[in-house]
Amino acid sequence: MLNPKQMEQDTNRLFPEDWSIHEKSAVLLGGRCETCSVRLFPRPTYCPKCLSEKIETITLPSEGVLYAFSVVRLDSTQLKAPYAIGYVDLEDGPRVLAHLLGWEEGLLKPDMRVRLNYGPLPSRVSSESVLTYKFEAYPGGGLEVTS
Repeated sequence: MLNPKQMEQDTNRLFPEDWSIHEKSAVLLGGRCETCSVRLFPRPTYCPKCLSEKIETITLPSEGVLYAFSVVRLDSTQLKAPYAIGYVDLEDGPRVLAHLLGWEEGLLKPDMRVRLNYGPLPSRVSSESVLTYKFEAYPGGGLEVTS
């Protein structure tokens, strides 16, 4: 578990309670129910499985498997298209919805191993860069072996 004092303070992050930057790497902060041990992201105030309010903050794994993704090609009120979002199944953890890097090069495929990174959001309404956590394909990550 990272000490919050070790994390770089960055006031320009989207959902700063859910992730941080530590030694130039993104770190996801989730929750683990002390009663039933389920791991969750984002960290809730109570466990959706057993309804316990005993949730500890934990550092989640930085690697996982891309479950599914989509390229968004229409602007929203806040974000400039195109961009990609997808679900990532973290190792020993929850499924996380996140922006994705590398989709422009055609690198992303379902069941591919990905790792956590961060980068700016493609904003339509502000010239100020807002950072968010993202996942990316990485060399040597390969495809998850399924039986």
